[in-house]
Amino acid sequence: MEYKSSYNEIYTEDFAGNHIGYVTFENIGSNTYCITKTHVDFSLAGQNVDSKLVELAVKEIRDRGGKIKATDPFAKAWLFQKGISE
Repeated sequence: MEYKSSYNEIYTEDFAGNHIGYVTFENIGSNTYCITKTHVDFSLAGQNVDSKLVELAVKEIRDRGGKIKATDPFAKAWLFQKGISE
């Protein structure tokens, strides 16, 4: 599966170019980024796309030297499970 990114989003598309999985994050100040939404289409269920999207968002934020927070429930749980403090 191919993942693409823009400044505040990492996503994957179907063959028609529709976003079928994405994670969004925003700079909330003091070089802190908040993961605000994770969405994966039901057609991708069971493929761990949601986890991969959050993992890639964390990598992008860290590459920017940023701190990580989350308001999205899935991302919060993923960060907790991986021992990444907010």
